[in-house]
Amino acid sequence: MAASADSAHVRTDDADLRALIGHREAIQADDILDNAYRRFSQHTFEYMAVLDGTRMIGLVGRSQIGMLFGAESGRALFLKRRVREYMLAEFMAVTTASNVAAVLDAVFRRNPRFFYDDVALLADDGAFLGLIFVYTLVQLQNALLSENIRRLRQTNEEIDQQKQEMETDLSLARELQMAMLPQRYPMRQGLDPVSGSSLSLVHRYRPAGKVGGDFFQVLRLSESTVGVFVCDVMGHGVRAAMVTAMLRALLEELKRVAGVPGEFLTQVNRDLQAMLRQSGSPQFATVFYLVADLAADCFRFACAGHPPPLRSNRADAAVERLRGEQDTTHPPLGLLEDVAYRTHEAPMRPGDRVILFTDGITEATNNAQEEFGEQRLMELVRRHADLPAPALLDRAIEEARLFAADGTFTDDVCLVALEVAPAASETGASAPDLAASRQA
Repeated sequence: MAASADSAHVRTDDADLRALIGHREAIQADDILDNAYRRFSQHTFEYMAVLDGTRMIGLVGRSQIGMLFGAESGRALFLKRRVREYMLAEFMAVTTASNVAAVLDAVFRRNPRFFYDDVALLADDGAFLGLIFVYTLVQLQNALLSENIRRLRQTNEEIDQQKQEMETDLSLARELQMAMLPQRYPMRQGLDPVSGSSLSLVHRYRPAGKVGGDFFQVLRLSESTVGVFVCDVMGHGVRAAMVTAMLRALLEELKRVAGVPGEFLTQVNRDLQAMLRQSGSPQFATVFYLVADLAADCFRFACAGHPPPLRSNRADAAVERLRGEQDTTHPPLGLLEDVAYRTHEAPMRPGDRVILFTDGITEATNNAQEEFGEQRLMELVRRHADLPAPALLDRAIEEARLFAADGTFTDDVCLVALEVAPAASETGASAPDLAASRQA
């Protein structure tokens, strides 16, 4: 009896090969061919097992015996011959313990001459159980392929749905992250009551992904003092964005010491390192923190493995890196627990412009594997010193983008320009508003 059509739809991980048996017809090896011929004439199957007792030793085929008996004198010549003399040259046998997937693989790899031969199923002790039609195995293979395709489509649909949900979550995270960037800076007028000087700030921020690992924060420390914190978290994407969220929380919590940059970074690092250690996820962030003090006419700053900002002044054509007199390199935040970051100081002049940046712009790489680099950025700032700060930042991003291969940035880009404006009476202009420009 042939296996039912439903038997071809069993899964390979739970299929019982006995359910695939097509028939159990067998003949003893010492029986005569005439009896085998008669058995074939009573059934439609093409092959019959040849047994030696209960042990299977081969297969005999309908077409082979038919050819022998089809000749004019064939029946008379072969009817008394023993079946064992006319078995097929080879046969395939598997046991009930065999893995269905392995059986299918073996069947479809065997010699094409024997591809359509039935497959014998044996018990674990070698006893013959029956023969499996090849077309049953083909049906099973097709059913498995169809099932795999169905599952793949279902999985793809689930992945697409999860991706859509993730895209929605990332879009929301991006909106939240952008909303957390300063939109109106804390010093609306920023006038120093003594000198009458003021500060203005503008930024450009471009995350490489939906969410980024670069960010900056502006802290109002007093009526005449502002802190600018620029940070680049290792990598980009959700993981980096989570670290930026930790840092934002720490900035507000530790704002009381933010007037002293070295002490501020030391405490931020200690707390961040403890948080990252608990998560078991190695991560770090480079930071440059700048305090602009109008009352003291100076910049105070500390650096944690971050490229120093560029300082220029309209009074001359010079562009320089803002560094301390005895500058020493300190590691990024989050790597080491006990690091004492040092506060550096530099004089402030009316007309000073300080551009803080992350390495997303300087590491933009062209097709020749050359980086845009700090030197090109310095030259750009020198060349366009007369441009207003918003236009200068736009020009910097555009030139770096055109320099980069495919015209795209592979890392987050963040630029912040801080300008020291002289007293209104000196320029004949009103004090600048500290409203942030929108993202480029």
